[in-house]
Amino acid sequence: MRPKRSAYKFAAGRYRLWNYLPILLLAAGMLFFCAIGLHALQADLTEQISFCITHDGKTDTISLWEAESDNEESSYYLFLPSYAALSDVTIETGSRKSVSIGEQTYRSGQSLSGLTVQQSYSIRYGTTTGSFSILQSADTAALFIDTESDSLEAVNADKTNTAKVNVDVYSAEGTAIYHSDKEYHGEFHGRGNSTWICEKKPYRLNLADSIDLFGMGASQKWVLLANAYDETQMRNKLVYDFADQLGTLWTPASVYVDLYVDGQYQGLYQLTEPVEVSESRLNISEDDILFLANYENHWGSDSIGFYTEGGKSIQLEDSFAPTEEKAALLKEKLNALEQAVAAKGSSLEEMIDFDSWADLYLLHEVFLNGELELNSSYFYWDIAGDGRIYAAAVWDFDLSLGNDNTIWTTAYSDPTKLLDSDEFYSWFPGLLAYDSFREKVIARYEDTVRPLLSQFIETDLPQLEDMIRSARAMDDIRWQGKLDKTSADSAAATERMREFIEQRIRFLDDYWLSGSASESARMENATMEEAAAESAASEAESLDSDQGTESAYTQQDTQGATGNRYLQLVRIALRKYGRKYGIILGGLGLFGLTGTLLVLIDLRRGRKSRR
Repeated sequence: MRPKRSAYKFAAGRYRLWNYLPILLLAAGMLFFCAIGLHALQADLTEQISFCITHDGKTDTISLWEAESDNEESSYYLFLPSYAALSDVTIETGSRKSVSIGEQTYRSGQSLSGLTVQQSYSIRYGTTTGSFSILQSADTAALFIDTESDSLEAVNADKTNTAKVNVDVYSAEGTAIYHSDKEYHGEFHGRGNSTWICEKKPYRLNLADSIDLFGMGASQKWVLLANAYDETQMRNKLVYDFADQLGTLWTPASVYVDLYVDGQYQGLYQLTEPVEVSESRLNISEDDILFLANYENHWGSDSIGFYTEGGKSIQLEDSFAPTEEKAALLKEKLNALEQAVAAKGSSLEEMIDFDSWADLYLLHEVFLNGELELNSSYFYWDIAGDGRIYAAAVWDFDLSLGNDNTIWTTAYSDPTKLLDSDEFYSWFPGLLAYDSFREKVIARYEDTVRPLLSQFIETDLPQLEDMIRSARAMDDIRWQGKLDKTSADSAAATERMREFIEQRIRFLDDYWLSGSASESARMENATMEEAAAESAASEAESLDSDQGTESAYTQQDTQGATGNRYLQLVRIALRKYGRKYGIILGGLGLFGLTGTLLVLIDLRRGRKSRR
């Protein structure tokens, strides 16, 4: 008897599709893994290609950098220091013999003399393609840091993590300022409070030797300010140099540097002296007490600090091994000061140095820096001398001058705002109510600060912008799209800052020099703030009423943006991890496909045998 035909149908045959569906799904999955593997096997140019600069008998390496982009084509950059000539820059091509840039083919050890700065080229390395540009700094020093175990990622993970480093420092012209003589004897770690959360991190650098860098005085300890919240990259430098001309406060010297860590360009940084007691820096007696006034408790685990009766957070600096006994004496002194300020006592001039306190206030008020009394306000008690408390140092002005780039500075973007109208401050509003201190402030503004402000606008600001223009352009590309950089238009941000200080000067001239009553000015300021608050509330209500109408469009736009962001993340993940896992994924895919084909062949043979 002839057997019944099988009930299974497949395509033109007699097997049903769903019996083969699991196998087909497995095959599709294996094809997907193969595709990922093949994509991943494309070379990661940032890991394969690097560039060597041989200068002054020393060779430093710079990695190729890839910009994150929504575009399908990858964009690659080489960021060169000011002094590098393309004829002194050679390429290393990694695992392949050559790389094509534009119409030329380059092999390892070949110089880039045939290329041009700031011109875009096509680049091909095996199956990997993209665009390639060389950008170069100008008038800016260079700092190369080599960590012992390529540990920048570990340093960025926690600011207490310290890496052993070698350091090379060059002037803008290429003169060697410092080379590490001892192998990995320097130290490199994070620093900062709110700035530490930025992707562009601030750092502290401890050299193996005490070195005078750029005429700033010999020391082992240095700070690298990232200026991540300041799109102009200029606020700290401008105010530090301005304060230095006043002469009453210790002001940190600083220079701009292009920073490279483990061959990776990190951006434009401000190499700065830290607030440190020493003969070449803040030179005070060992008997004196240096302290920091804060709004909040920022004391470290090993720090000594306390709160005054007025609620001010005080931290003793560790320059001379502060003790609890010194803290108790200082607390008593500051409590007495707060009582005298509240009572407008005649003993104030015997308790504090009016000149330094007036200049510290003027710097914060003129440039509208909300850090006064809140963060980074340094003072010292001159116990060994006249027994008065002095304003000690200038620090932390990156959020000044109308910088509205963060949630902390929106309240200080109005050029007609007065700091002494803010409820956070307790010392200076009381001092300004004291006639002799207020007269000191106004006279100092009219005779010294105001003429320097004209020079600030006409000369200092444009000269500094011209000096860092090229270096800042590289930094903008390096950090564009990060949370701490709202845009890459530094020139526009600089113009906004210029307009702010011009408006600020007009306001202060009217407030201090035209004879306007302080109380009426404060009332006017308060009225403006109330009007702004009412306007903001009205806008919020308007937004709420429009929310329903626009929700459909918002949802659609959000979905589109989410989809684009997802694809971007997939591409980034493939570039980042593809080289590491590509061979494994490709091997799994090929193994699975081979197994699937064997199963299909076996089933086909089984069908024939049943016939």
